[in-house]
Amino acid sequence: MTEQPESVPPKRPAQSLDAIRGTKRTFYRQFRMLAGHTHDERGKGDRLSPNVLADGEIQFDDTDGQVLGPIPVRLARWEIATFNPEQLSVRRETEWRIRGFNLLVTDARLVLVAHKPEKDSRRFAGHLRYPWITSIGFRPKQSFLNDCELVVGTQQEIAADVHYFNELTLTLHNEADSGELAQALVRRLARHHLDRGTLPDAVVAEFEVLREAERLPDPEKGSHAWYYPPAFKSYPYGVGYSDQQDENTWRGPRLGTP
Repeated sequence: MTEQPESVPPKRPAQSLDAIRGTKRTFYRQFRMLAGHTHDERGKGDRLSPNVLADGEIQFDDTDGQVLGPIPVRLARWEIATFNPEQLSVRRETEWRIRGFNLLVTDARLVLVAHKPEKDSRRFAGHLRYPWITSIGFRPKQSFLNDCELVVGTQQEIAADVHYFNELTLTLHNEADSGELAQALVRRLARHHLDRGTLPDAVVAEFEVLREAERLPDPEKGSHAWYYPPAFKSYPYGVGYSDQQDENTWRGPRLGTP
């Protein structure tokens, strides 16, 4: 009796992200990163925002590992850009600009916390968890108008196929080595993603390179030098490591989900 070859099922067309997710989706309020915190938030959930303790310190946990800092920040700025596909234009707005912060870099996030509390005893603080980071840029002090800066990009989907592109710009003291700081940050980010083992195969090799990333050359005057991680997750996803579809959706040019 001649053995018959197994039939090969027909190849199904690829599904869109919306088809995979289903019709019901939750969109979150615009991410502004900073918030006023009451003292002693010990034990509260800190997925989206850090917990500030009674002494003004941040509550860290085992995932934070070794903390780099505090690094003084002269000025912090949060900008939001939206893309208009009909006009092929980008609109950029500054959401806030505040002085007097410390930057802390951990194995899971970067954290900003204000030097002093406000008059109502609240203290401004916020964080960017590594899955949300889309780009890391820097420049040294270049001139009177070009300060020493670290720039970190994120992305948020606020409605179906409508994205905000957010940038946190930190003006550092002139003697700070913003290039070394950017290098340390991208290395920690890559190690964070690789250690959790959830990255798509298509980007693992690139993250292995970023795990030992070289310090980029200083950019030309008026520009920034950039690291671009090959995959990220839109805020607020990628922190819970659950089975929810949005939690597991990595984005990036190689993944067909810009």
